[in-house]
Amino acid sequence: MADQHVFEVTVTNFEADVVLRSSKTPILLDFWADWCGPCKTLAPVLEKLAEEYGGSFLLGKVDTEAQRELAHAFQVQGIPFCVLLADGRPIDGFQGALPEPEVRRFLERAGIRPAGPSAEEAEPSSFDRACAALRSGNWQPVSAMLDAIEEGDPDFGRAARLRAGLEVFSVDMAGDESAAAAPAAAGRDLFLQGNVAEAVESWIESLGVDRAWRDGLARRAAVMAFEVLGVNDAGQELVREFRGRMATLLY
Repeated sequence: MADQHVFEVTVTNFEADVVLRSSKTPILLDFWADWCGPCKTLAPVLEKLAEEYGGSFLLGKVDTEAQRELAHAFQVQGIPFCVLLADGRPIDGFQGALPEPEVRRFLERAGIRPAGPSAEEAEPSSFDRACAALRSGNWQPVSAMLDAIEEGDPDFGRAARLRAGLEVFSVDMAGDESAAAAPAAAGRDLFLQGNVAEAVESWIESLGVDRAWRDGLARRAAVMAFEVLGVNDAGQELVREFRGRMATLLY
């Protein structure tokens, strides 16, 4: 692990080397163990990409045998297990020894591309940055990011769906006597904590109580979450399930 973009993670250095550093550079945590065969298959792939990407992300290696507290904190149930952090929060992850092309696609979905002479061309789109901000719970700058997406842009429709749901973060629900308000507020809190799927569950509950509440706010919030959630195969499967449940309530 001589590469400057790869480092060992411990309980001791976690706050300084992972939480704080991830505010500037995404950090991919690789939970592994010496006895794990698939871990040894994935490790050289991750280390190669960390070097190739030249600092676009950092790779933190977590030995689950030595750092059981961290493995427990991230609810690691099988290894290899990778979690991508930005601004101190998990935004995506995967389990298993993915082949290199799939790891590249995983990084690209998070807007991470190799550094180098073409870095300007490789910068994430406004839509990707908006989704990444929402995944980290930072919703305030999202509207301005979406303003940069003009009609005719391939992301224009998706951006409109994000914008329509942003109201859920700013609307005052305190004192709202509708039975739809409590689950909607709970969904907002869950989303801002990074629990996107659980947030959708709450918004669907609100929708089931009163689908017209605040001009369909719960539906708009859920649709916004679908754009954030559907960045990988597992997320897309959840979105299909959620859409089916919403359809039974709306139609």
